[in-house]
Amino acid sequence: MGRKRIGVILSEAESYYQERLLKGVMTKAFQLDYDVLIFTSFVKVSFLKAVSVGEMQIYDAINYDKLDGVIVLADTLKMPGLFDKICRDIDEKCHVPVVFIDGSYKDYESIYTRDEIPFMQLTEHLIEVHGCRKILFLSGALETATTRERLAGYKRALEKHGIEYDPDFVCFDGGFWYDKAAEVANNIIYGRRKKPDAIVCCGDYMAIGVVHEYQKNGLSVPEDMIVAGYDAIDEAIHCVPAITSCSPPIFETGVNAVMTIEARIKGVEPQGLMEDGGKVEIGASCGCHEDYSYTKRDLLSSQNKMNYHDFLDSNMTDIMACSKDPDDLMARIQYFLYLIIGHERYYLCLNEDCLGEHEIVGEISTVPKEYTENMVLYIRNVDGKSRTLHDPFELKEIFPDLDEERESPCAFFITPVHFIDRCYGYAVLSYGDEIKSIDITYRNWTNHVSNALESMRIRNSIANLAVRDAMTGVYSRIGIEKNIQFVVDRMSNPKNKAFIAVCDLDCLKKINDNFGHNCGDIAIKAIADAVLASTKNNEICARVGGDEFVVIGCNDYNDNYPERFSARVNDRLRVYNKFAGNEFEVSVSIGGICKHITDVHELEDMFTQADKIMYASKLERHKNRK
Repeated sequence: MGRKRIGVILSEAESYYQERLLKGVMTKAFQLDYDVLIFTSFVKVSFLKAVSVGEMQIYDAINYDKLDGVIVLADTLKMPGLFDKICRDIDEKCHVPVVFIDGSYKDYESIYTRDEIPFMQLTEHLIEVHGCRKILFLSGALETATTRERLAGYKRALEKHGIEYDPDFVCFDGGFWYDKAAEVANNIIYGRRKKPDAIVCCGDYMAIGVVHEYQKNGLSVPEDMIVAGYDAIDEAIHCVPAITSCSPPIFETGVNAVMTIEARIKGVEPQGLMEDGGKVEIGASCGCHEDYSYTKRDLLSSQNKMNYHDFLDSNMTDIMACSKDPDDLMARIQYFLYLIIGHERYYLCLNEDCLGEHEIVGEISTVPKEYTENMVLYIRNVDGKSRTLHDPFELKEIFPDLDEERESPCAFFITPVHFIDRCYGYAVLSYGDEIKSIDITYRNWTNHVSNALESMRIRNSIANLAVRDAMTGVYSRIGIEKNIQFVVDRMSNPKNKAFIAVCDLDCLKKINDNFGHNCGDIAIKAIADAVLASTKNNEICARVGGDEFVVIGCNDYNDNYPERFSARVNDRLRVYNKFAGNEFEVSVSIGGICKHITDVHELEDMFTQADKIMYASKLERHKNRK
């Protein structure tokens, strides 16, 4: 029996909160010998709806039948409609234990990051170290579980130190964001709200907003106001002064989620869950000397910064833009995998024919807005050995090596590859059994890959301008030359016959003279549509003159195929004339021939014969009109 798997559904795995939680998930999952499949978009919210469409597609790559448990980071799924979509999918497709983190849905198990004790410790720091008694609690709406947890911690700290709870020093107008918190700070500065000794914020963004508002008004933090935040995000340590904050017990939450999944799989109650942790992180906004292990932590990850600088200096975009064809592009993508430090596996899985390489030359490649039922593995990089492939696999497999036996458990990050709302596919990245999350370098690296795929598609579309007739969209003469090899290749089969039909619009000059050249163009387009719609078996349809079209094919045709083809075209034109509402009738003269040939040069003779048949038909139709 293969190794069990836990699926994790979230957004922005590279963000600090998500990274800490995922480390908890991976640590416990690996101890229990679980693989972890992490389905993540690169953004939580986008101002462009089309970008959200492309990002959200990654969640359609989830095959719940491949998972033994599911963890949903509910609070990260902020794109419009995303949380509801995940919930619907779980209802309809998931038959394994599910745990929601920092959110809930129906009767599914929920685990919340316990903020009460850490927030109490943060408030106690302001009381015990800085002597604050009047502390403003600043938060967003009371209805959120986050606010209620942190408010309870605030109240416990006051009660423990004999400070009476004062509703005037509790404010729910902070909105969990910079601007609303700044408005509250402005009201304090100008006397519209009681001035406290300190402001303890339910989130670092609000704390930063308060600091900036004081500075904007010529005041200083902590000299004129002591400020503390919560969550210990990167923006808090980059603020001047650095925000005194608190790291919530997110790692522990991840561990507890896995332990809960494991218990539910075994049919028992969770035992031995980790106690609430959290750590007060000392910045300078409270008046303390900052703890450099906190405020300079990004400097401690200097390797990540070096990796990002290497990425910026790599000229990756320019070099990939020079790719000659899809295979050349894949080779260049593989080369730049050196920028993803520490990875053990990388798979690039794209939609079928999204680059048009399997279509007849000149076909305009289209990019769907969803994954195709069958995907194609283009790149497989395992332990430094990389190959360009064109291996098809079913979407429900997720990626081809998922079920292979491995010595130790692994985590796989499954991320979208798209350009705006054009869905190219997805990528799978693994650091093996290392407890590590994707980072900003990988996010931007993948964005460069997506842009390169879009650039290749655009170049293919531009190339089509040379082989397509601008008015009708069918092939031009150059298009025939580019595609004729397809016909030639089929001639070697003795069962196949070559087919050529010459189709010429009747009375074009008369239509132009009597109704104008715009109407003549309408008639030409009508003929093109009817002829193209009548083709089968990958036959080539091209415009070879002002009002003349040719169809070329090679297949197992019956001797009467030219007559049947002509009948299909005329049937379509009869329907067109009935409903088009034109003052003129559109008709066509057709000459067709079908025969077995062995040499491509014989096609020229067939064309001459078909042209003569067409001309004879035109003369006969002309006589009948008289």
